[in-house]
Amino acid sequence: MWLVVLDDELYVRLGSRASDRVEESTTKPVLGVRIAGKEFARVVGTSVPDKADAVAAATADKYWSDIFVRFVSHPLTLRLDPAE
Repeated sequence: MWLVVLDDELYVRLGSRASDRVEESTTKPVLGVRIAGKEFARVVGTSVPDKADAVAAATADKYWSDIFVRFVSHPLTLRLDPAE
């Protein structure tokens, strides 16, 4: 999964398998995330379909290999926030 920051908020777009795992999670919307080797056990993933295009564009700008990935379905875009 590739992460991007827009307006000081962290986003991820998920493919079908990952989005299915999130949707079926018993701890939803609280997720565990590993970023750069650091574990964040309690992150809230909020679906933000209105940000999907902006997140896709930011991902394409950040990751050159997105030229291949962008044509794969990404049914879920999440904003990631620390859980309280």
